[in-house]
Amino acid sequence: MLLAGAGLLIRSFYEIAHVDAGFNPERLLTMRLAPASFKYRGRNDLQIQLARNILHEVSGLAGVKTAAVSTDVPLLGNPIYIMRFEGRPPVTPSQAPVANYFAVTPGFFDAMGMRIRRGRAFTERDTADSPLVAVVNQTLVDRYFPGQDPVGKRLEIAFSTPPNWREIVGVAADVRSAGLDQDTPVQVYTAYLQKPALLGNAAPPAITVLARAAQDPASLGAAVKSAILGVDRSQPVYAVQPMTEVVAKSIAQRRLSLILLAFFALSALMLASVGVYGVMSYSVTERTGEIGIRMALGARQSQVLLQVGTQGMVLVMAGLAAGLAAAMVFTRFMNSLLFRVNARDPVTFGVATGTLIAVSLFACYLPARRAAKVDPIIALRSE
Repeated sequence: MLLAGAGLLIRSFYEIAHVDAGFNPERLLTMRLAPASFKYRGRNDLQIQLARNILHEVSGLAGVKTAAVSTDVPLLGNPIYIMRFEGRPPVTPSQAPVANYFAVTPGFFDAMGMRIRRGRAFTERDTADSPLVAVVNQTLVDRYFPGQDPVGKRLEIAFSTPPNWREIVGVAADVRSAGLDQDTPVQVYTAYLQKPALLGNAAPPAITVLARAAQDPASLGAAVKSAILGVDRSQPVYAVQPMTEVVAKSIAQRRLSLILLAFFALSALMLASVGVYGVMSYSVTERTGEIGIRMALGARQSQVLLQVGTQGMVLVMAGLAAGLAAAMVFTRFMNSLLFRVNARDPVTFGVATGTLIAVSLFACYLPARRAAKVDPIIALRSE
């Protein structure tokens, strides 16, 4: 049971580690910044100017290829807002569909390594004086615009009167923002330089500063942090970490489950091996006289080896049959821990069974080999 469970978790972990997250975490540095309410609350213009100044300073640092600012990024935030589409039947807020919402600056998709599948990304022309625009993900298109081109359609994030419609100008590839093992939710990106906060009098949202480095991003941490503090020293900078570390933390719980179950599985395998060896050794000791008589009557060593080994493997196969039946039941309760792996995956069960058979064969071979070398005279004398 433990070997099968550990095998399923190992396969699940491998699938998660190799899943396409929709972005490239390599050489990407992230850090958070919380604009103070007393200074930036209700002042979109000041929040926009802060973002522009940060981008100017960070982009000018040696070793920084691309920089961007976002209210949240995948795996570091999963904000949910209601939305509605122009030209659709009216809905109440409780009936409205929801989406993950991110306000981002130009360069965000490049910094994250995300793909624009249709239309365009945000540019410096998307400012507070231009019509509101949005980029949506492929999941939103598949769900609400099946078989249609969404570019040019309009939607609103968070209801207001009159509606603040945003024109869809691009479609981004799906990103696993809630977790590498979670389905991709509906996602909407808006232009931060147009309107950082959805509600005018709300507290300014915390922002994430992204810096894609030419080399190791950790070496840029101090320089980027210093550049941000040079823009506004009263704003604390925290959570400085490479995106690869964020990805690693997102699967840390699965990794721990895997390590624990693998440890117990290896312990069980060792105990099974010692147990089989002990039983077979005791059996050979008890049958020393019998084996001596057989060999005195002409039995060859190979025959004795086969007989003793077969006796042990009969016990092993009986245990395997019981273990496989129990594993079939046990692994059904692991569905919530598995990712892209069937709880009764034949490959995993085959490898677990083969491993146990191989170890058991070795455990049976040692006492069988000792039995085959028994001197008939000594064996009969011991009787």
